[in-house]
Amino acid sequence: MPSLGEVPRHETAVLPAEARNMRRAARARRFLQTPRGAGGLRRHPAGSDSEPGPGPSIRHADRDAFSTHERLGIGEDLLAFVFRGFFVHRFFHADLHPGNVFVAPGEKAAPIDWGMVGRTDRRTGMLLMLILLSLAQNDGHGLAKAWVELGHATPWAKLGAFASDMAVLVPQIADAPLEELNFGLTLTRVLTCSTKRGIRTSPTVAVLGKAFANVEGSVRCLAPGLSLIEVFKAEMQHVMLSLAAETVSKEKVARTALEVMLGIGSVTDQMSGLMRGRHSTPPAEG
Repeated sequence: MPSLGEVPRHETAVLPAEARNMRRAARARRFLQTPRGAGGLRRHPAGSDSEPGPGPSIRHADRDAFSTHERLGIGEDLLAFVFRGFFVHRFFHADLHPGNVFVAPGEKAAPIDWGMVGRTDRRTGMLLMLILLSLAQNDGHGLAKAWVELGHATPWAKLGAFASDMAVLVPQIADAPLEELNFGLTLTRVLTCSTKRGIRTSPTVAVLGKAFANVEGSVRCLAPGLSLIEVFKAEMQHVMLSLAAETVSKEKVARTALEVMLGIGSVTDQMSGLMRGRHSTPPAEG
């Protein structure tokens, strides 16, 4: 099965363990469910909105038929579900566009079509968290530094110019509701800008951008006033606790000890990075 992108349709009837866990995570949300049987696993016929569910697809839902509590709850749970997929499970539904989410007043929303998924690794997830935290704090220069770490600065990269670009862009994003912001397209703007400034970016970003754009489209149908950044801040405590628990796990401690003894891996890389940073620091002016 590919590490990123689409799972072949003939494999979706038998889901990998990660996808089963992802569906359980959806059912754990207050306003989400997963349909029983194969209908919840496969794409609905010919891309139509005829898949059995609690009601029509979210793009055809009557917003006024839902209470404000329901609309905001469904929107927040869809965004939180994707966030936890990125940062906690590192396996996420990448295709939650409005044709793949079914809703009805008084019912939980039902995401379907688990054939388009994405994976992230621990380092990528942490850097993405740092990018979103920089957005939440209106810190364009912090976003630029995290973005460079997510990819690779070429010898001709213009890091100062990229940081200035982000300082201009970030204030337009930080507090904008979804009705005024498409974060998936914003990631594409950052990607285009970083490429222009000589910074190569991980291909994972394209999959994440697609996932964001899809889920934003669904949430916008019911709760366009929601802020993606505000939902992220609400989920941050749970994500940080999960990362902390993982850091002190027996497997992580054992791996770190082995890397230290062998002189390889993340600890050595971090020390090398610190030394490079020390050598690259310009001398103080007298």
